[in-house]
Amino acid sequence: MKNPFTEIEPETEAMELAAQVWCRPEQESRTMDVEFATSIAQTFEPVIRERNAWIDTAQMHARNEEFWRNRCHEWSGNVPDSEPAPTSEQVA
Repeated sequence: MKNPFTEIEPETEAMELAAQVWCRPEQESRTMDVEFATSIAQTFEPVIRERNAWIDTAQMHARNEEFWRNRCHEWSGNVPDSEPAPTSEQVA
């Protein structure tokens, strides 16, 4: 599942994050190790997939909430005015 914000595949995003390790100032003296970077990317990938799933869930919730809020507003405009519900004293 792609990152909903950037449309980047998790494998690509994980590899980019792993490569950024060598761009940090404290790592500038090290030569990039492609095998190690791939290992780091494989570690990041499940975390990225889980994050993307949570983002998708949140976006779906927001869309559903908006849909049902609009439906309730539509329905509330079609409800005829009626007498207030009776109280427990009035029913007894």
